[in-house]
Amino acid sequence: MRIGRTGSARRRMLALTPLIDVMFLLLIFFVLSSTFVKYSSLEVSRSQPSSNAADSDAIDPRGQRLLPDVIIRLKANGRIDINGIPVQRGSLAAVLDKHHENGARSVVMTPSASATVQDLVSALEQARLSAFQTIELVK
Repeated sequence: MRIGRTGSARRRMLALTPLIDVMFLLLIFFVLSSTFVKYSSLEVSRSQPSSNAADSDAIDPRGQRLLPDVIIRLKANGRIDINGIPVQRGSLAAVLDKHHENGARSVVMTPSASATVQDLVSALEQARLSAFQTIELVK
């Protein structure tokens, strides 16, 4: 007959499998219950180029070639020119509104090879705040 402890002398190890299962369940719960940021988007439609070069030049009924009223040029380091005049990035919408009030109907934006995509998106966002409904983006 033994006298002393009646259980095993060895310590019981804590089982990790149930703890891992609980951690995975918590992870799934928090991932599914979290909200994700919805980013705003810009709608850019691409026009189809014509096969004939004469068709690509718009001609009015008087036989004159139509040019856009406002030409926006994006240059390196975020610089913007409207019809050859330098404009600050933050005042692009106000300048476009002035052109719209003066009767301008069409806007064309041309990025240079040194302009970054961020410069283009920033300029498009600013131009979107103006009174013009459509802004053409050309290469």
